Amino acid sequence: MRDSQKQKVYDWEDSQSWMIKQSYLTQEQCHQVIKRLNKIFKRKVKLRFRNGHGSCYAFNRNEIMIRNQWGRSYSVLLHEYAHCLTDDYHGGWFVAEFCMLLHHLHPDQPAIKELVKSLNDVNVQFNDFEKTKCKKRLSKRYKPFEDVSTVVIPEPKRYIKR
Repeated sequence: MRDSQKQKVYDWEDSQSWMIKQSYLTQEQCHQVIKRLNKIFKRKVKLRFRNGHGSCYAFNRNEIMIRNQWGRSYSVLLHEYAHCLTDDYHGGWFVAEFCMLLHHLHPDQPAIKELVKSLNDVNVQFNDFEKTKCKKRLSKRYKPFEDVSTVVIPEPKRYIKR
């Protein structure tokens, strides 16, 4: 299956103020984010970290791989978790789920109206937000994630004994 709007979604994200591709969360904070999402959505998504360059990704709808160099941020974690909620790659359902996660749980809480306008401006297709799993699960009782400093936290070093 072809992921026809993958690059459009990445370009859209990169143009948004809430998207930070720098590792400002610790690994433990990332685990807490996923633990909280798992509790909300009644899932068992596992989180792993990898050094080196490359992409972050979700696979089998139950595991997320995050790059230590740039992926430990709320926006990247929410993006990858949205993949665990849908089989839609970067299609309309994925975008709708991701936007609902951002709106309810990202510290910046971008407004739905702003998200819709920015998506329309760059011609990214999305489905009805009202029919998402997030809409069914999330409400005002779930507070957004803690607003933390976005100063880059260096990646963990592995020391090899000689």
